[in-house]
Amino acid sequence: MGILTEGKVRVEEKEVWVSKFFILNPAKEYAMEKNVAFETNEKVLSMSALSTKDGKNLLCFGCCIGHTNFPPNSVSLTSRFPSIKVYSFEKQNEELLVNLLFSYPLDNPPTAMESYFSQLLVGVGRKLMLYDIYKQKLVVRAISDMLSSPICTIHVDEEKIFITQVYESFSLMKFNPKNKCFDLIGQDFIDRFTTCACLMDGEAGVMAGGDKFGNFYVSKMSESNC
Repeated sequence: MGILTEGKVRVEEKEVWVSKFFILNPAKEYAMEKNVAFETNEKVLSMSALSTKDGKNLLCFGCCIGHTNFPPNSVSLTSRFPSIKVYSFEKQNEELLVNLLFSYPLDNPPTAMESYFSQLLVGVGRKLMLYDIYKQKLVVRAISDMLSSPICTIHVDEEKIFITQVYESFSLMKFNPKNKCFDLIGQDFIDRFTTCACLMDGEAGVMAGGDKFGNFYVSKMSESNC
């Protein structure tokens, strides 16, 4: 189990903050097994665990320096050096080893992330990116730029990819391996300022979400789309 925290420190009369992630072991009453800090003022916007084809366990983090959340999940004008950081983790002699493998630069902040079989789905601005890890680097397998606003969350159920956007609510997409692109299967027809979402039933296409006005809603895709 990984947990992200932020702490503030005073440096030369300027307030800065440092993000950390913790790896906890539920079998040991959530005893802390690892504590890894990021760079100063580097914010973790998204994260996902990933198992590669060769059996390696990885932790992927979408990071950005100087990012602000006003409004939530928006593309911050103060963001600098957006990137994806990939860590390996393994246990040796009762000790958990976490190592930074590489950092991959991006054009926009990675606001959402989810594993897709042995690949990685990332929401970069309003683009949906599918990456494969090859020789300690990320290789782009597919890009979708058909979405009209920044991606807020990504949920996966088998081949179905459920997307929420900041201004456009829910969308259902599927990866087309033949054409190496994403097909848009269906969309919610009501525009909402989404801040959070949860996949309730992937088979039936049921999503729950909340917006910045405090509203909670549940949407279901039509049976023909699912």
